[in-house]
Formats: sequence, structure tokens, C-alpha cells
Amino acid sequence: MLGYKNRTAFYMKKPHSWCSDDWDKRYREYNLAEIQKNGRKNIEYLNFMERALKETGIADRPKDGVSIIEVGCGSGPLGAHLLDLGYKVVFSDWSEVVVDRLSKEFGYKAFTADCTNLSNIEDESYDVILLAGTIYNFEDYDMPNKIYKEF
Repeated sequence: MLGYKNRTAFYMKKPHSWCSDDWDKRYREYNLAEIQKNGRKNIEYLNFMERALKETGIADRPKDGVSIIEVGCGSGPLGAHLLDLGYKVVFSDWSEVVVDRLSKEFGYKAFTADCTNLSNIEDESYDVILLAGTIYNFEDYDMPNKIYKEF
């Protein structure tokens, strides 16, 4: 089995740091609509998300009364899917470029945030927190603990 760093380098075209400047550079070049479209083809993940909303009772509530945040949203495929289902979703990422593009290109409500320091968000202000790739896109093995602690 490949180790974490080898596996990460294997899947990436070129290794890079996980700093926001690097993500900003990538998000300037990416076709966000295409990436989002491809992300929304992951039916297993979308079905898992919808099933989780049902099992937690969130799906039984009026959709316009449920507040959802997608943390480390990237192109935002999960939140976009929930928007299509009628939920209110706010997007956050630490890349100012992607946040700006999501707002301008898709009309999403989005803001810049570091998922390990969400002090600018009032406690218990969201009913659902979406978190996908952010949890494993770090070279810091303790990062998931830091994120979960912050949540």
C-alpha cells in the first residue's frame, strides 16, 4: 500500500504545498463549472449525503429553515447539489480566489475561512456542516483532529 505522501503525489500532477496561495493559483486556472459538474457525478457521495440528512431528521424539516455550510468547499459540488434540492447553503474556503469566483460566477453566498479557526462564525449558527476533500488534503496528520475540534 502506498504511504500518504506517495499516494498524494501519485494523484496530483505535481506536488505542492497546501497554503492558500497555491490554491488561489489553481482556482484562477480551473474551470469551476466543469469541476463542479464532475464532482456532482459522484452519485455514491451525493446519495450518502442525502441519506445522512434523512437519518438525522434534517430532511424532514422545511428546507428553507435548514442552514448549511460547506467548509473547504472548493468548487462547491455538494452545496450546489443541496441548493438544487431547495436548501440554503453558504460556502466557505480559505482561497479568496475561489470564494470570489463562486460569488461572481454562480451567485453563491460565500466567504473566506480557515476550517481550523472558525471564530468569526457564531456557535450553532448552522444545522449542517459539509466537509469533503478538506479533511484529507493536508500533509499534517493531526489536521482532521484540529478541524473536528473546531467544529
